[in-house]
Amino acid sequence: ARTLRTLILGATGMEWEIKSSQGAFTAKTAQVSPQSYVGSAELPAIIVGNTVLHVARNWSQVRDLKYDFGSDSYRGSDCTIMASHLFEEYRVAGWTYQQHPDSIVWVVSEDGAHIGLTYQIEHAFIAWHRPDTQGTFHAARAIPAGRADVLFDAVELYVVLFVEIISTTYTGGD
Repeated sequence: ARTLRTLILGATGMEWEIKSSQGAFTAKTAQVSPQSYVGSAELPAIIVGNTVLHVARNWSQVRDLKYDFGSDSYRGSDCTIMASHLFEEYRVAGWTYQQHPDSIVWVVSEDGAHIGLTYQIEHAFIAWHRPDTQGTFHAARAIPAGRADVLFDAVELYVVLFVEIISTTYTGGD
């Protein structure tokens, strides 16, 4: 299970930390404090390890939020800074997280592109890649299956919508 130490809420104008002053979380014990003033798009966040990934309110940046012990707050950075050309003209339309085997966040942009973010922050490794295809991607979902997650994509090719298994790694045994 993926857990964080507090609740993180992404809103249009900023990201908030919500925690309890007395263990159990209630309306009376809630403490709310801003963590970032970037703002979040209306897409669910993705948790990778102890990091929250979210799409910024401009729909063209993927940002992370990580807890920083020194400041006792969450700090974020722009994960698309070195690949902004992939998002200059088109917004993020959807995304999914393929945890195993390679920790890849798959982004579907509004122009139908399929863009991968290999995110292995414990190794200081963030890399964007864009596999080419003749089709147009509409959606992507990673489904756990044994020791690897299987990536399913809805791809339009020649005006027909296909559901394809795009990426699998068989690790044997299951």
